[in-house]
Amino acid sequence: ADLPKSFKDHYPLANQSLLLILILTNHNADDSVDISNNPYRYSLFNCSNSTDLVKDEVGSFKIDFGGLYQTLCKITHLDQTTLLLYLLLHRNEKFYKFVMAQPNLQDLVIPILQILYNAPDSSSHHIYMSLIVLLILSEDDGFNKSVHQIMLKNIQWYTERSISEISLGGLLILVIIRTVQYNMLKVRDKYLHTNCLACLANMSSQFRYLHQYVSQRLVSLFETLAKKHGRLQAQLETVKQGEASVVDVTEDVVSFWTFSSGNFNRF
Repeated sequence: ADLPKSFKDHYPLANQSLLLILILTNHNADDSVDISNNPYRYSLFNCSNSTDLVKDEVGSFKIDFGGLYQTLCKITHLDQTTLLLYLLLHRNEKFYKFVMAQPNLQDLVIPILQILYNAPDSSSHHIYMSLIVLLILSEDDGFNKSVHQIMLKNIQWYTERSISEISLGGLLILVIIRTVQYNMLKVRDKYLHTNCLACLANMSSQFRYLHQYVSQRLVSLFETLAKKHGRLQAQLETVKQGEASVVDVTEDVVSFWTFSSGNFNRF
């Protein structure tokens, strides 16, 4: 059955159960010592698909990944749902592979893009988690390729420009670019900035058949960043020549992501 927007009010037991799972999973969560110290965390990260015919000797318990995936897609607008989705994608390899094999990736990606698109109406935590989920997905070249093969029509919530048809990959690029611009104008957060650009970098090798508006926005983003870089470079040169004593430049913050094998990856 479809889950309404008022999930917390109509399904209070399900909502409280989800919160309880997150509390139990994240309590005593120092995996560097021994993940088995937290049996709930171990169980969540090692559960397997109940419909999988292959016998799994390592799995802790079995659950219908198909039903779980559909439910997560319908209530991604909740902070706690996005956090659970992140944990499963990040730490449960079986669930990650299951998601990557889904033909209807738009059901998962579009709600996440809507969260980023409506950033002023979302909490900073939810924006971060949504972006990190996209970054995890973009680590997979299969995902980066398939999103350009999924065509969408008449995306009503994207109001910057009326586009009759666009690929999921094109829409993803547009929303991430918009998030970068929103961050530069409003938030000015380096983590958000770095993760947005890392996601675009991961996807870039598989860009295919981009809508002309998407290409235009990419060029515009490059021009904006190039101008900012030029102004900063000019300030630094002025300092070297002794014509100024202070430049307002904050040192780079260490990112949670590393560049490996051509992709920006999570630790």
